[in-house]
Amino acid sequence: MTCVGIDLHSNNMVNVAINSNGEVIREAKLPTSRRSLQDFFGLIDGSMKAVVECTSNWYWLSDWCRINGVELTLAHAKMVKAINYAKVKTDKVDIPGLRARARDWDIGWLAG
Repeated sequence: MTCVGIDLHSNNMVNVAINSNGEVIREAKLPTSRRSLQDFFGLIDGSMKAVVECTSNWYWLSDWCRINGVELTLAHAKMVKAINYAKVKTDKVDIPGLRARARDWDIGWLAG
């Protein structure tokens, strides 16, 4: 099972895919678009899960994941301890927390 952490913004997103051993197998900063998601996820074999931090524009991502068979967990930023306790909130800080949560699935609620 591949788990993908997505830090979604209106203009770009940072995606990190990890395998079942916790190793990063793909990482990219991409334009926020369905095509970018298709390109990113299209290079990953097997079943996938994703987690995204709750933002105002996650709805289309949920639709895309549902259509493409990717299970999505929506994480509220206040519930993600690694992000919540960070002194500096940037993509570089967010992604390791989302990546760990994508594997642990101990926060959030299912979007869909």
